[in-house]
Amino acid sequence: MEILRNNTRHLLWILCVGILYTIGTEHQNVEWFCLGAILFVGIPHGAADHIISQIINPKISNTRYIATYVATAVGVLVWWLIMPLKAGFVFVVLSAFHFGQEMLEEYGLAKSSLFEKMSFGSVCIALPLVYYYQDILSPLSLSESGTYLSFIDWIRWPLILGILLSTVLILLFRRKQGTLSIEQFLKIVLGLSQILIGYYFLGFTAGFTVYFLIHHTTNSFNHQYKWLKKKIENYSYYRFLTDLVPLSLISTIGLGITLWFFDPETFEAAFFIALVVISAVTVPHTILFDKMYESNREK
Repeated sequence: MEILRNNTRHLLWILCVGILYTIGTEHQNVEWFCLGAILFVGIPHGAADHIISQIINPKISNTRYIATYVATAVGVLVWWLIMPLKAGFVFVVLSAFHFGQEMLEEYGLAKSSLFEKMSFGSVCIALPLVYYYQDILSPLSLSESGTYLSFIDWIRWPLILGILLSTVLILLFRRKQGTLSIEQFLKIVLGLSQILIGYYFLGFTAGFTVYFLIHHTTNSFNHQYKWLKKKIENYSYYRFLTDLVPLSLISTIGLGITLWFFDPETFEAAFFIALVVISAVTVPHTILFDKMYESNREK
């Protein structure tokens, strides 16, 4: 069984995109709703990391793993304070790898190269970021942004076309090799089309919210649950949900305190702070998911 079946996913995507497009995504209440959805639904998809880590490497205790997790997150936060745009660039690269790996696993292309993972993941995060870069960076008034805005403006369309072309070529090459069935091909094309359509009609914030929740988070939940069910006897949905609660609550409270401390005056500032906090746990989360996926291929 899956947490969200494909037919249900497609229907939910149509409803979300249709409703958000009708309401208008520039309304501030919609923007705050999107941020809340990302935090309260998206954050739990990494809340079972400590359990997965304990199974992969029993020698590392939960206390040690969580301490390392937190230390890494703090290090990333410090980097954001010192060099925000450089930290952001690394965050996008890691996110592209993570999103691409999850997507290829979902479509049965587990044995994929780094280039394939980065190409597919870039469609999900790098391409829309570059497309909407002015809307994202301009309101933040970062000290480094002037030079980078000029550079991004120069490479914007070559980069967008390059990402799309590389993804199309990968699909065609795999079809020619016989490593991609027509069913997989159509599912991937449909999935990527939904992601791009969502971004195009809803803008970055709402488009990312729909992608992150309907595609990435539900897939991640499914992959974690199936993996844990194989490793733990009599593992159930109920136990999976209860396993997610402790760290989800801690993370949500921690983020709430962070937002309260900085007291952002605009939505853009609040979204940026939330993005920074999420990026702080992306490094250990991405590494762990990579180990989880690799363990599926071990004999």
